[in-house]
Amino acid sequence: MPMLFEKIFPMVVSGMIGAVIAGGLLLLVQPKDAPPANPSGQQERVVVERVVDGDTFTVRGGRTVRLIGIDAPEAGACYATEATAALKELVEGKAVLLEKDLSGTDAFGRLLRHAIREVEDPNQDNINVAHFLLSRGFALKASSKGDNRYNDLLAAAQDDAQEVGRGLWSNCPDAKRENAPLRQQASQPPNAQCIIKGNVSEKGFGRTYYSPGCPNYSRVKIDPSRGDQWFCTAKEAARAGYEAAENCP
Repeated sequence: MPMLFEKIFPMVVSGMIGAVIAGGLLLLVQPKDAPPANPSGQQERVVVERVVDGDTFTVRGGRTVRLIGIDAPEAGACYATEATAALKELVEGKAVLLEKDLSGTDAFGRLLRHAIREVEDPNQDNINVAHFLLSRGFALKASSKGDNRYNDLLAAAQDDAQEVGRGLWSNCPDAKRENAPLRQQASQPPNAQCIIKGNVSEKGFGRTYYSPGCPNYSRVKIDPSRGDQWFCTAKEAARAGYEAAENCP
């Protein structure tokens, strides 16, 4: 398996801030901007028994979990093998926190959950599994109606992977064509005093504004063609129907 990931990750490892080597695995290093677990969500600690594919796994006790926010390639499709291997390396046989959003189960009776991989090293953050897979090009972003807790962060992860051609973005031409309408075109602020970013969620989950100093401020792209706006003050953004992003100063 280490040889597989040497082939898959030539450009990813160079962007990491460090490496946790366990059994030859370099996957487990979180980027600085990766999202932490949301302490307000309903969480359940489980052990992953078997990875089914790039976005689905079973846990001890027989339940099946479908990750919220992503679609990995189906069996036989471009990059399906790599996506499944990545998820297997990341969670199989390991403890994860399952975090409930609005939905409970899908039409097939699978649990719809965010998954947070717990990391033993106290100096490393736990890993949001969907964010990890998107940021490295193993999956595409998908929506589950109302399950929007990490929506903007996952969108940013996909955008970064697509921009530099990680994973399926450089290996699967269909992914580029199918997702071309989702790419945002970044605009510049009208002047140096109006730098508050008013972002409309790509899936219609609301309007959020980001002031300098907000987490992920630098990652948010403002595309007026999608309804995004620049604002000079927080009051101006609020009057336009935007709410402050979480954890902003």
